[in-house]
Amino acid sequence: MNLADPTDEKDEYARLEDLVSLHRCNPAAYFRLGNAAFQLQRHDDAIRAFSKAAQLKPDWAAPSFGLAAALAASNQDKAAITAYRNGLTIEETNPDAHFALAHLLGKLGYVSYAAEHYAKASFERPEWIDPHIYRGALYEARGDYKNVYSAYNQAIKLGAPEGFALRRDLQVPIIATSSKTYETARQKYELTLNSVLTNPPIIVDPIREAGGNR
Repeated sequence: MNLADPTDEKDEYARLEDLVSLHRCNPAAYFRLGNAAFQLQRHDDAIRAFSKAAQLKPDWAAPSFGLAAALAASNQDKAAITAYRNGLTIEETNPDAHFALAHLLGKLGYVSYAAEHYAKASFERPEWIDPHIYRGALYEARGDYKNVYSAYNQAIKLGAPEGFALRRDLQVPIIATSSKTYETARQKYELTLNSVLTNPPIIVDPIREAGGNR
Protein backbone atom coordinates (compact mmCIF):
# COMPACT_ATOMS: atom_id res chain seq x y z
CA MET A 1 0.00 0.00 0.00
CA ASN A 2 1.34 3.42 -0.95
CA LEU A 3 1.15 5.98 1.80
CA ALA A 4 1.37 9.69 1.10
CA ASP A 5 4.53 11.31 2.39
CA PRO A 6 3.53 13.71 5.22
CA THR A 7 6.22 16.11 3.99
CA ASP A 8 4.61 16.21 0.56
CA GLU A 9 1.21 16.90 2.13
CA LYS A 10 2.64 19.76 4.17
CA ASP A 11 4.35 21.19 1.10
CA GLU A 12 1.05 20.99 -0.79
CA TYR A 13 -0.73 22.73 2.08
CA ALA A 14 1.86 25.54 2.07
CA ARG A 15 1.46 25.88 -1.69
CA LEU A 16 -2.30 26.15 -1.33
CA GLU A 17 -1.91 28.78 1.39
CA ASP A 18 0.16 30.82 -1.04
CA LEU A 19 -2.48 30.30 -3.73
CA VAL A 20 -5.24 31.53 -1.42
CA SER A 21 -3.23 34.60 -0.52
CA LEU A 22 -3.08 35.46 -4.22
CA HIS A 23 -6.73 34.62 -4.95
CA ARG A 24 -8.69 35.71 -1.91
CA CYS A 25 -11.99 35.68 -3.74
CA ASN A 26 -11.60 32.22 -5.25
CA PRO A 27 -13.88 29.69 -3.51
CA ALA A 28 -12.22 26.71 -5.22
CA ALA A 29 -8.84 27.70 -3.76
CA TYR A 30 -10.27 27.85 -0.25
CA PHE A 31 -12.03 24.52 -0.81
CA ARG A 32 -8.78 22.84 -1.85
CA LEU A 33 -7.06 24.39 1.15
CA GLY A 34 -9.81 23.01 3.39
CA ASN A 35 -9.36 19.52 1.97
CA ALA A 36 -5.60 19.71 2.45
CA ALA A 37 -6.02 20.90 6.05
CA PHE A 38 -8.51 18.12 6.75
CA GLN A 39 -6.08 15.49 5.42
CA LEU A 40 -3.45 16.86 7.81
CA GLN A 41 -6.03 16.76 10.65
CA ARG A 42 -5.75 20.53 11.00
CA HIS A 43 -9.46 20.68 11.63
CA ASP A 44 -9.64 24.29 12.82
CA ASP A 45 -7.86 25.42 9.65
CA ALA A 46 -10.17 23.23 7.58
CA ILE A 47 -13.21 24.78 9.24
CA ARG A 48 -12.00 28.27 8.41
CA ALA A 49 -11.16 27.41 4.80
CA PHE A 50 -14.42 25.57 4.09
CA SER A 51 -16.40 28.36 5.75
CA LYS A 52 -14.75 30.93 3.51
CA ALA A 53 -15.42 28.83 0.40
CA ALA A 54 -19.08 28.49 1.37
CA GLN A 55 -19.31 32.22 2.02
CA LEU A 56 -17.83 33.05 -1.38
CA LYS A 57 -20.03 30.59 -3.27
CA PRO A 58 -23.20 29.93 -1.25
CA ASP A 59 -24.82 27.87 -4.02
CA TRP A 60 -22.02 25.26 -3.90
CA ALA A 61 -22.76 22.32 -1.60
CA ALA A 62 -19.28 20.80 -1.37
CA PRO A 63 -17.82 23.40 1.04
CA SER A 64 -20.76 22.90 3.40
CA PHE A 65 -20.19 19.15 3.37
CA GLY A 66 -16.46 19.65 3.95
CA LEU A 67 -17.22 22.06 6.78
CA ALA A 68 -19.60 19.53 8.32
CA ALA A 69 -16.98 16.77 8.22
CA ALA A 70 -14.37 19.04 9.83
CA LEU A 71 -16.82 20.13 12.54
CA ALA A 72 -17.74 16.50 13.25
CA ALA A 73 -14.05 15.60 13.49
CA SER A 74 -13.74 18.40 16.07
CA ASN A 75 -16.67 16.95 18.07
CA GLN A 76 -18.86 19.92 17.20
CA ASP A 77 -21.76 17.66 16.31
CA LYS A 78 -24.62 20.17 16.42
CA ALA A 79 -22.75 22.62 14.21
CA ALA A 80 -21.89 19.76 11.84
CA ILE A 81 -25.58 18.83 11.61
CA THR A 82 -26.41 22.40 10.63
CA ALA A 83 -23.67 22.39 7.98
CA TYR A 84 -24.87 19.09 6.49
CA ARG A 85 -28.43 20.41 6.37
CA ASN A 86 -27.24 23.58 4.66
CA GLY A 87 -25.42 21.53 2.05
CA LEU A 88 -28.42 19.29 1.48
CA THR A 89 -30.63 22.28 0.72
CA ILE A 90 -28.33 22.79 -2.29
CA GLU A 91 -27.59 19.16 -3.20
CA GLU A 92 -30.45 17.18 -1.71
CA THR A 93 -29.62 13.92 -3.50
CA ASN A 94 -26.16 13.41 -1.98
CA PRO A 95 -26.26 9.95 -0.31
CA ASP A 96 -22.98 10.34 1.58
CA ALA A 97 -24.19 13.55 3.20
CA HIS A 98 -27.51 11.97 4.19
CA PHE A 99 -25.63 9.02 5.70
CA ALA A 100 -23.18 11.20 7.65
CA LEU A 101 -26.01 13.43 8.87
CA ALA A 102 -28.01 10.38 9.96
CA HIS A 103 -25.04 9.09 11.95
CA LEU A 104 -24.72 12.40 13.83
CA LEU A 105 -28.46 12.62 14.48
CA GLY A 106 -28.50 9.07 15.83
CA LYS A 107 -25.50 9.82 18.03
CA LEU A 108 -27.43 12.69 19.61
CA GLY A 109 -30.57 10.59 20.07
CA TYR A 110 -32.69 11.97 17.24
CA VAL A 111 -33.71 8.50 16.12
CA SER A 112 -36.64 9.39 13.84
CA TYR A 113 -34.66 12.04 11.96
CA ALA A 114 -31.65 9.74 11.71
CA ALA A 115 -33.77 6.92 10.29
CA GLU A 116 -35.25 9.35 7.76
CA HIS A 117 -31.81 10.33 6.45
CA TYR A 118 -30.59 6.72 6.36
CA ALA A 119 -33.66 5.98 4.24
CA LYS A 120 -32.82 8.90 1.94
CA ALA A 121 -29.22 7.68 1.60
CA SER A 122 -30.42 4.22 0.56
CA PHE A 123 -32.96 5.73 -1.83
CA GLU A 124 -30.28 7.76 -3.58
CA ARG A 125 -27.88 4.79 -3.69
CA PRO A 126 -30.13 1.71 -3.82
CA GLU A 127 -27.31 -0.85 -3.82
CA TRP A 128 -25.74 0.55 -0.61
CA ILE A 129 -26.09 -1.87 2.32
CA ASP A 130 -24.87 0.29 5.23
CA PRO A 131 -27.85 2.69 5.52
CA HIS A 132 -30.17 -0.29 6.04
CA ILE A 133 -27.84 -1.82 8.62
CA TYR A 134 -27.48 1.40 10.61
CA ARG A 135 -31.20 2.11 10.38
CA GLY A 136 -31.84 -1.38 11.73
CA ALA A 137 -29.45 -0.76 14.62
CA LEU A 138 -31.30 2.45 15.48
CA TYR A 139 -34.62 0.63 15.62
CA GLU A 140 -33.03 -2.26 17.51
CA ALA A 141 -31.82 0.09 20.25
CA ARG A 142 -35.31 1.53 20.50
CA GLY A 143 -37.02 -1.87 20.50
CA ASP A 144 -38.94 -1.15 17.30
CA TYR A 145 -39.42 -4.81 16.43
CA LYS A 146 -41.13 -4.53 13.03
CA ASN A 147 -38.83 -1.86 11.63
CA VAL A 148 -35.76 -3.78 12.80
CA TYR A 149 -36.87 -6.76 10.74
CA SER A 150 -37.62 -4.62 7.69
CA ALA A 151 -34.29 -2.78 7.75
CA TYR A 152 -32.10 -5.84 8.26
CA ASN A 153 -34.11 -7.84 5.76
CA GLN A 154 -33.41 -5.22 3.10
CA ALA A 155 -29.70 -5.25 3.99
CA ILE A 156 -29.63 -9.04 3.64
CA LYS A 157 -31.35 -8.87 0.24
CA LEU A 158 -28.56 -6.55 -0.88
CA GLY A 159 -25.85 -8.96 0.29
CA ALA A 160 -25.19 -8.17 3.96
CA PRO A 161 -23.22 -10.91 5.78
CA GLU A 162 -25.00 -13.91 7.28
CA GLY A 163 -24.74 -12.63 10.83
CA PHE A 164 -27.29 -9.94 10.14
CA ALA A 165 -29.90 -12.64 9.69
CA LEU A 166 -29.44 -13.35 13.40
CA ARG A 167 -30.04 -9.72 14.23
CA ARG A 168 -33.11 -9.77 12.01
CA ASP A 169 -34.61 -12.96 13.38
CA LEU A 170 -33.54 -13.00 17.01
CA GLN A 171 -35.77 -10.08 17.95
CA VAL A 172 -38.27 -10.00 20.78
CA PRO A 173 -40.24 -6.76 21.32
CA ILE A 174 -39.18 -4.90 24.45
CA ILE A 175 -42.74 -3.74 25.00
CA ALA A 176 -45.24 -6.11 23.42
CA THR A 177 -48.55 -4.77 22.17
CA SER A 178 -50.26 -7.91 23.42
CA SER A 179 -49.46 -11.23 25.05
CA LYS A 180 -50.15 -12.95 21.73
CA THR A 181 -47.66 -10.73 19.90
CA TYR A 182 -44.99 -11.45 22.48
CA GLU A 183 -45.68 -15.20 22.48
CA THR A 184 -45.47 -15.34 18.67
CA ALA A 185 -42.15 -13.45 18.72
CA ARG A 186 -40.85 -15.69 21.48
CA GLN A 187 -41.71 -18.85 19.57
CA LYS A 188 -40.01 -17.50 16.46
CA TYR A 189 -36.95 -16.61 18.54
CA GLU A 190 -36.71 -20.16 19.91
CA LEU A 191 -37.13 -21.75 16.49
CA THR A 192 -34.44 -19.50 15.00
CA LEU A 193 -32.07 -20.14 17.90
CA ASN A 194 -32.48 -23.91 17.57
CA SER A 195 -31.84 -23.63 13.84
CA VAL A 196 -28.69 -21.60 14.47
CA LEU A 197 -27.40 -24.16 16.96
CA THR A 198 -27.99 -26.93 14.44
CA ASN A 199 -26.56 -25.09 11.46
CA PRO A 200 -24.55 -22.09 12.64
CA PRO A 201 -23.93 -19.31 10.08
CA ILE A 202 -20.46 -18.18 9.07
CA ILE A 203 -19.81 -14.90 10.88
CA VAL A 204 -16.73 -12.93 9.87
CA ASP A 205 -17.14 -9.97 12.24
CA PRO A 206 -19.17 -11.05 15.30
CA ILE A 207 -19.41 -7.60 16.89
CA ARG A 208 -20.67 -5.87 13.76
CA GLU A 209 -22.79 -8.67 12.32
CA ALA A 210 -24.44 -9.96 15.46
CA GLY A 211 -23.83 -7.46 18.21
CA GLY A 212 -23.78 -3.81 17.15
CA ASN A 213 -22.35 -1.20 14.80
CA ARG A 214 -19.04 0.50 15.33
